[in-house]
Amino acid sequence: MSISVTAFSANVSEVYAETVTAAADKAVLIPVKIKNNPGIMGFKITVTYDKTVLTSPKVTKGDVTNSGMMNDSIGVTPEGTIDVVWSGVQNAVGDGTLMILSFTAVKAKETQINLNYSQPDTFNEAWEDVELKCSDISVVFSDKAVESSADTEKTTDIPTESNPTLPPIPENQPSSEEIKNAVDIVLGETDKGHIDEIPEEEKSGFVDRTNEVLGQITGGNNKPFESVDEIKGAYNDAVAEEFIEDTKEAVDSDKIDAAITDSLAFVGAESVEQIPVEKKEEFVQKVEEKLQQYAPDLDTVSNKLTEDEAVKAIMQLQGENAEAATDGKKMPELQKKSDDSVAVIVVAAIAVLASITTIIVVYIKKLKRGGKINEENN
Repeated sequence: MSISVTAFSANVSEVYAETVTAAADKAVLIPVKIKNNPGIMGFKITVTYDKTVLTSPKVTKGDVTNSGMMNDSIGVTPEGTIDVVWSGVQNAVGDGTLMILSFTAVKAKETQINLNYSQPDTFNEAWEDVELKCSDISVVFSDKAVESSADTEKTTDIPTESNPTLPPIPENQPSSEEIKNAVDIVLGETDKGHIDEIPEEEKSGFVDRTNEVLGQITGGNNKPFESVDEIKGAYNDAVAEEFIEDTKEAVDSDKIDAAITDSLAFVGAESVEQIPVEKKEEFVQKVEEKLQQYAPDLDTVSNKLTEDEAVKAIMQLQGENAEAATDGKKMPELQKKSDDSVAVIVVAAIAVLASITTIIVVYIKKLKRGGKINEENN
């Protein structure tokens, strides 16, 4: 059963988004935020929208949910409805962005997006219910929405002989996750799969559009990027960082090592540095295939980075994984909460099977609570 809390109290976390001003035939970006968050380890939120106005939905993680696993039912549930399931291995505490919704507006018609949450699937690390107050999101349209955002000028002064001081660093610089989300959205508006595929005559527009989308995500007016090369560097770093962190969180250290070692043997190399050029793509795909055997919902990097960049990300993963194992830091949270982590991975793995998610989470919560009662009785 999905419920939306209507009465707000000190113990209820508020899930909301500011009114969004959009333009027809452009991406509509909606950062969905949480306020008064005491700690949440998992949730299921259903997003309902008018499919005649908004199409091509996408869901990406926000800063609050960056360390966990997020799945959605896009392509599984009928158009107009999205189930979003997120889970971590410990509480995500504090206010911020839960997720970023992205649509394409096919016509300029004022509309609303409805958010509802499933109580049995929304809980903290003690497996206690977390109550949410979900507010509807208003989307209004303006022909000047994109123009005004794109025409916003930088406000920092240029150093001169009479003013030799460098301009201050702008506040609210975008995070790696926000940069990745923005670039993914802009690439999605084109027929290009990688930044390298953008032709010279379109690069200036790509930079402007990326800065514009970042401004919509962050709520800021600064333009952090001046060239495609700057965007590419920041984007590659963000994709690699997310891949490494998600992999270390979802897969045990020894299995990460085995996946890379077995893949090296598969392409006939003794180390990542020695992989033949013609075997790099095969190596990356083999590593991803093996990692997804342990974590089926783990995102890949081969669809976002070039072969060389993907190999570099895997090399960095191997180094960080080896360092963690040497320091005795092999997945500390998963070791301390082995039962909890198994349950969380199960919840994440079945996210797209929305019809049975509730049953499994409720069952897990009952087991946990029953375990606590038994311990107290003993």
